[in-house]
Amino acid sequence: MTAMIAAPQIALPHDERAPLHFDHAATFRQIAHDLDAAEFFDHSWDSTATTERQSWAATALFAVRLAGRSDTLRGLHRHGGGGTDHTRCSCRDTPGSGIQQVLCDYLQAPSDPLAVPGHTMGLTLRRPWASMLMVPEEAGGKNVENRTDTTEYRGPVLIYSGARLDLAGVEMGTRKGLRSMDFHAAQQGWLGAAVLVDVHRARGCCSPWGNTRKTQQLYHWVFESPARLARRPWRDGARGFVGLQPVSWSALVNPKVYREARGGRQ
Repeated sequence: MTAMIAAPQIALPHDERAPLHFDHAATFRQIAHDLDAAEFFDHSWDSTATTERQSWAATALFAVRLAGRSDTLRGLHRHGGGGTDHTRCSCRDTPGSGIQQVLCDYLQAPSDPLAVPGHTMGLTLRRPWASMLMVPEEAGGKNVENRTDTTEYRGPVLIYSGARLDLAGVEMGTRKGLRSMDFHAAQQGWLGAAVLVDVHRARGCCSPWGNTRKTQQLYHWVFESPARLARRPWRDGARGFVGLQPVSWSALVNPKVYREARGGRQ
Protein backbone atom coordinates (compact mmCIF):
# COMPACT_ATOMS: atom_id res chain seq x y z
CA MET A 1 0.00 0.00 0.00
CA THR A 2 1.32 3.42 -0.93
CA ALA A 3 1.66 5.80 1.99
CA MET A 4 -0.15 9.11 1.57
CA ILE A 5 2.03 12.07 2.54
CA ALA A 6 0.42 15.40 3.28
CA ALA A 7 1.59 18.09 0.88
CA PRO A 8 3.37 21.05 2.52
CA GLN A 9 1.63 24.39 2.42
CA ILE A 10 2.97 26.92 -0.05
CA ALA A 11 3.38 30.41 1.38
CA LEU A 12 2.60 33.01 -1.26
CA PRO A 13 4.59 36.25 -1.20
CA HIS A 14 2.66 38.81 0.85
CA ASP A 15 1.74 41.99 -0.97
CA GLU A 16 -0.73 44.54 0.38
CA ARG A 17 -1.00 46.34 -2.94
CA ALA A 18 -4.00 46.13 -5.25
CA PRO A 19 -4.30 43.04 -7.51
CA LEU A 20 -3.39 45.24 -10.49
CA HIS A 21 0.16 45.39 -9.08
CA PHE A 22 0.29 41.76 -8.01
CA ASP A 23 3.86 40.51 -8.19
CA HIS A 24 3.28 37.57 -10.52
CA ALA A 25 6.95 36.75 -11.01
CA ALA A 26 7.67 36.36 -7.28
CA THR A 27 4.55 34.28 -6.66
CA PHE A 28 5.06 32.07 -9.71
CA ARG A 29 8.69 31.48 -8.80
CA GLN A 30 7.71 30.53 -5.22
CA ILE A 31 5.08 28.03 -6.38
CA ALA A 32 7.40 26.56 -9.01
CA HIS A 33 10.10 26.15 -6.35
CA ASP A 34 7.76 24.41 -3.91
CA LEU A 35 6.53 22.03 -6.61
CA ASP A 36 10.09 21.16 -7.67
CA ALA A 37 9.79 23.05 -10.96
CA ALA A 38 12.04 26.02 -10.23
CA GLU A 39 14.67 24.81 -12.68
CA PHE A 40 12.25 24.96 -15.61
CA PHE A 41 10.83 28.30 -14.45
CA ASP A 42 14.27 29.91 -14.19
CA HIS A 43 15.30 28.55 -17.59
CA SER A 44 12.18 29.83 -19.35
CA TRP A 45 14.24 32.23 -21.44
CA ASP A 46 17.09 29.80 -22.18
CA SER A 47 16.15 27.49 -25.05
CA THR A 48 19.33 25.46 -24.54
CA ALA A 49 18.54 24.57 -20.91
CA THR A 50 16.17 21.72 -21.83
CA THR A 51 14.73 20.05 -24.90
CA GLU A 52 11.29 21.08 -26.11
CA ARG A 53 9.78 17.69 -25.32
CA GLN A 54 11.25 17.71 -21.82
CA SER A 55 9.79 21.15 -21.26
CA TRP A 56 6.36 20.05 -22.49
CA ALA A 57 6.42 17.00 -20.21
CA ALA A 58 7.51 19.05 -17.21
CA THR A 59 4.77 21.60 -17.88
CA ALA A 60 2.07 18.92 -18.08
CA LEU A 61 3.26 17.25 -14.88
CA PHE A 62 3.46 20.60 -13.08
CA ALA A 63 -0.09 21.53 -14.15
CA VAL A 64 -1.52 18.21 -12.98
CA ARG A 65 0.29 18.38 -9.64
CA LEU A 66 -0.80 21.93 -8.96
CA ALA A 67 -4.40 21.10 -9.95
CA GLY A 68 -4.53 18.84 -6.89
CA ARG A 69 -3.32 21.53 -4.48
CA SER A 70 -6.63 23.18 -3.60
CA ASP A 71 -5.27 25.35 -0.78
CA THR A 72 -2.51 26.74 -2.99
CA LEU A 73 -4.93 27.46 -5.84
CA ARG A 74 -7.42 29.20 -3.56
CA GLY A 75 -4.63 31.32 -2.13
CA LEU A 76 -3.26 32.16 -5.57
CA HIS A 77 -6.71 33.08 -6.84
CA ARG A 78 -7.55 35.30 -3.87
CA HIS A 79 -4.13 36.87 -3.55
CA GLY A 80 -3.85 37.74 -7.21
CA GLY A 81 -7.38 38.95 -7.68
CA GLY A 82 -8.04 36.10 -10.08
CA GLY A 83 -11.31 35.72 -11.89
CA THR A 84 -12.94 36.42 -15.19
CA ASP A 85 -12.02 40.12 -15.06
CA HIS A 86 -8.78 39.83 -17.05
CA THR A 87 -8.13 43.58 -16.80
CA ARG A 88 -6.91 42.97 -13.27
CA CYS A 89 -4.01 40.86 -14.43
CA SER A 90 -1.46 41.44 -17.16
CA CYS A 91 0.26 38.05 -17.11
CA ARG A 92 -1.82 36.74 -20.03
CA ASP A 93 0.07 39.10 -22.34
CA THR A 94 3.48 38.23 -20.88
CA PRO A 95 5.52 35.63 -22.80
CA GLY A 96 7.21 32.96 -20.76
CA SER A 97 7.71 29.28 -20.13
CA GLY A 98 4.98 26.67 -20.16
CA ILE A 99 4.94 26.69 -16.36
CA GLN A 100 4.37 30.44 -16.31
CA GLN A 101 1.52 29.97 -18.76
CA VAL A 102 -0.04 27.31 -16.54
CA LEU A 103 0.04 29.69 -13.60
CA CYS A 104 -1.43 32.52 -15.67
CA ASP A 105 -4.32 30.30 -16.74
CA TYR A 106 -4.90 29.13 -13.18
CA LEU A 107 -4.82 32.69 -11.88
CA GLN A 108 -7.31 33.90 -14.50
CA ALA A 109 -9.51 30.80 -14.60
CA PRO A 110 -12.65 31.43 -16.67
CA SER A 111 -15.94 29.79 -15.75
CA ASP A 112 -15.75 27.92 -19.06
CA PRO A 113 -12.17 26.91 -20.01
CA LEU A 114 -13.29 26.34 -23.61
CA ALA A 115 -15.16 29.63 -24.05
CA VAL A 116 -12.08 31.63 -22.97
CA PRO A 117 -9.12 29.67 -24.39
CA GLY A 118 -5.83 29.77 -22.55
CA HIS A 119 -2.33 28.53 -23.29
CA THR A 120 -2.83 24.89 -24.25
CA MET A 121 -5.01 22.51 -26.28
CA GLY A 122 -7.64 19.96 -25.35
CA LEU A 123 -8.99 16.78 -26.92
CA THR A 124 -12.09 14.67 -26.22
CA LEU A 125 -11.71 10.90 -26.53
CA ARG A 126 -14.20 8.12 -25.98
CA ARG A 127 -14.13 5.83 -22.96
CA PRO A 128 -12.04 3.79 -22.25
CA TRP A 129 -9.50 5.11 -24.80
CA ALA A 130 -8.99 8.39 -22.93
CA SER A 131 -8.06 6.71 -19.66
CA MET A 132 -5.88 4.14 -21.45
CA LEU A 133 -3.91 7.06 -22.91
CA MET A 134 -3.14 8.16 -19.34
CA VAL A 135 -1.20 4.95 -18.68
CA PRO A 136 2.56 5.22 -19.43
CA GLU A 137 3.72 3.31 -22.48
CA GLU A 138 6.19 1.43 -20.26
CA ALA A 139 3.22 0.02 -18.32
CA GLY A 140 1.43 -1.09 -21.46
CA GLY A 141 -0.59 2.09 -21.93
CA LYS A 142 -1.99 3.34 -25.21
CA ASN A 143 0.37 5.89 -26.76
CA VAL A 144 -1.26 6.26 -30.19
CA GLU A 145 -4.64 7.79 -31.04
CA ASN A 146 -5.99 6.77 -34.45
CA ARG A 147 -7.74 9.71 -36.12
CA THR A 148 -9.00 10.78 -39.52
CA ASP A 149 -7.80 14.36 -39.01
CA THR A 150 -4.29 15.75 -38.68
CA THR A 151 -2.68 18.75 -36.96
CA GLU A 152 0.55 20.70 -36.99
CA TYR A 153 0.32 21.26 -33.22
CA ARG A 154 2.89 19.64 -30.95
CA GLY A 155 2.91 19.99 -27.19
CA PRO A 156 0.76 19.35 -24.11
CA VAL A 157 -2.86 18.29 -24.62
CA LEU A 158 -5.52 18.13 -21.90
CA ILE A 159 -7.53 14.93 -22.20
CA TYR A 160 -11.29 14.87 -21.68
CA SER A 161 -13.03 11.50 -21.48
CA GLY A 162 -16.45 11.76 -23.09
CA ALA A 163 -19.77 10.12 -22.29
CA ARG A 164 -19.64 7.56 -25.09
CA LEU A 165 -18.26 4.11 -24.23
CA ASP A 166 -16.53 2.15 -26.99
CA LEU A 167 -16.79 -1.54 -26.12
CA ALA A 168 -14.16 -2.30 -28.75
CA GLY A 169 -11.72 -0.36 -26.59
CA VAL A 170 -12.57 -2.47 -23.54
CA GLU A 171 -12.06 -5.64 -25.54
CA MET A 172 -8.78 -4.46 -27.04
CA GLY A 173 -7.40 -3.27 -23.72
CA THR A 174 -8.23 -6.63 -22.16
CA ARG A 175 -6.67 -8.48 -25.11
CA LYS A 176 -3.48 -6.40 -24.82
CA GLY A 177 -3.18 -7.22 -21.12
CA LEU A 178 -4.01 -3.75 -19.80
CA ARG A 179 -5.22 -4.07 -16.23
CA SER A 180 -8.30 -2.57 -14.55
CA MET A 181 -10.37 -2.13 -17.68
CA ASP A 182 -13.47 -1.56 -15.54
CA PHE A 183 -11.70 1.47 -14.08
CA HIS A 184 -10.71 2.83 -17.49
CA ALA A 185 -14.22 2.33 -18.84
CA ALA A 186 -15.72 4.29 -15.95
CA GLN A 187 -13.48 7.36 -16.18
CA GLN A 188 -15.36 10.38 -17.52
CA GLY A 189 -14.42 14.07 -17.42
CA TRP A 190 -11.03 15.82 -17.41
CA LEU A 191 -8.40 13.16 -16.75
CA GLY A 192 -5.05 14.96 -17.06
CA ALA A 193 -2.56 15.82 -19.77
CA ALA A 194 -0.26 14.11 -22.26
CA VAL A 195 2.27 15.42 -24.76
CA LEU A 196 1.56 15.15 -28.49
CA VAL A 197 4.96 14.60 -30.10
CA ASP A 198 4.21 13.34 -33.61
CA VAL A 199 1.42 13.00 -36.19
CA HIS A 200 1.91 10.89 -39.32
CA ARG A 201 -0.02 8.84 -41.85
CA ALA A 202 -0.86 5.32 -40.76
CA ARG A 203 1.16 2.86 -42.79
CA GLY A 204 1.07 -0.35 -40.78
CA CYS A 205 3.27 1.19 -38.05
CA CYS A 206 3.01 2.02 -34.34
CA SER A 207 2.09 -1.46 -33.13
CA PRO A 208 0.21 -2.45 -31.06
CA TRP A 209 -2.10 0.57 -30.87
CA GLY A 210 -1.74 2.05 -34.36
CA ASN A 211 -4.40 1.01 -36.87
CA THR A 212 -4.45 1.08 -40.66
CA ARG A 213 -7.65 1.05 -42.75
CA LYS A 214 -7.89 0.27 -46.44
CA THR A 215 -11.11 2.26 -46.86
CA GLN A 216 -10.17 5.43 -44.98
CA GLN A 217 -6.96 7.43 -44.46
CA LEU A 218 -5.91 7.41 -40.83
CA TYR A 219 -3.33 9.40 -38.93
CA HIS A 220 -1.42 8.28 -35.88
CA TRP A 221 -1.27 10.89 -33.13
CA VAL A 222 1.64 9.81 -30.95
CA PHE A 223 1.61 10.80 -27.28
CA GLU A 224 4.11 10.48 -24.45
CA SER A 225 4.59 11.59 -20.82
CA PRO A 226 0.98 11.20 -19.61
CA ALA A 227 0.14 12.82 -16.28
CA ARG A 228 -3.14 11.74 -14.66
CA LEU A 229 -5.00 13.79 -12.09
CA ALA A 230 -4.69 12.14 -8.69
CA ARG A 231 -8.26 13.01 -7.76
CA ARG A 232 -11.47 11.70 -9.27
CA PRO A 233 -12.18 13.33 -12.66
CA TRP A 234 -14.64 16.19 -12.44
CA ARG A 235 -17.44 17.09 -14.83
CA ASP A 236 -19.60 19.71 -13.07
CA GLY A 237 -21.16 20.98 -16.29
CA ALA A 238 -18.10 20.22 -18.44
CA ARG A 239 -18.81 18.77 -21.84
CA GLY A 240 -17.03 17.01 -24.63
CA PHE A 241 -16.04 18.81 -27.84
CA VAL A 242 -15.05 17.97 -31.39
CA GLY A 243 -11.44 18.01 -32.55
CA LEU A 244 -8.35 19.59 -31.03
CA GLN A 245 -9.45 22.85 -29.40
CA PRO A 246 -7.71 25.72 -27.56
CA VAL A 247 -8.38 25.45 -23.84
CA SER A 248 -7.27 26.95 -20.54
CA TRP A 249 -5.00 24.90 -18.28
CA SER A 250 -7.56 25.66 -15.56
CA ALA A 251 -9.79 22.97 -17.09
CA LEU A 252 -7.84 20.54 -14.89
CA VAL A 253 -9.05 22.27 -11.73
CA ASN A 254 -12.42 21.45 -10.21
CA PRO A 255 -14.51 24.68 -10.47
CA LYS A 256 -15.46 24.17 -6.82
CA VAL A 257 -11.98 25.41 -5.88
CA TYR A 258 -12.53 28.74 -7.63
CA ARG A 259 -16.08 29.12 -6.32
CA GLU A 260 -14.72 28.74 -2.80
CA ALA A 261 -11.98 31.27 -3.52
CA ARG A 262 -14.46 33.83 -4.83
CA GLY A 263 -16.78 33.20 -1.93
CA GLY A 264 -13.97 33.77 0.57
CA ARG A 265 -12.70 36.99 -1.01
CA GLN A 266 -13.34 40.06 1.02
